[in-house]
Amino acid sequence: MVNKPTRDRRGIELAKIHMGANRLGLDTKDKDPDSPYRSMLWAVGRVRSAAQLDASGRAAVLDHMQRLGFESPTYRPKPSKASAAQIAKVRAQLHEAGCDEAYGDALAKRMCKVEKLVWCKPDQLRSIVAALYYHKKRNNRRPSEA
Repeated sequence: MVNKPTRDRRGIELAKIHMGANRLGLDTKDKDPDSPYRSMLWAVGRVRSAAQLDASGRAAVLDHMQRLGFESPTYRPKPSKASAAQIAKVRAQLHEAGCDEAYGDALAKRMCKVEKLVWCKPDQLRSIVAALYYHKKRNNRRPSEA
């Protein structure tokens, strides 16, 4: 497995710190140095802002937050290479229809008996693309045509 560049890892770790703080009920927007969030950063990393943390400081803050009950978020699964283009097409159709990816997951679950859209096989994705096409066609009819 190839490691991501340091800058990407830093951004991911900072995002996790902010998510963890929010889930633990700490206000990251409060700039008061005596706020619970800033006090925690000072106690663990000797900084008042997460942006000032180095790699070991970010790791220490994340470890501390996990001891407090924060669980790191899971990431969206990646589609297989064979399905990637079709997944992109489905996502574009969903966006055009004003739906989020949860709607795509619901379609996959209902039509293909698969929990997530990205786990569908190419033939299953073709049926979802067709369903979204007919959905668009149905919703774009003029009232006089109905």
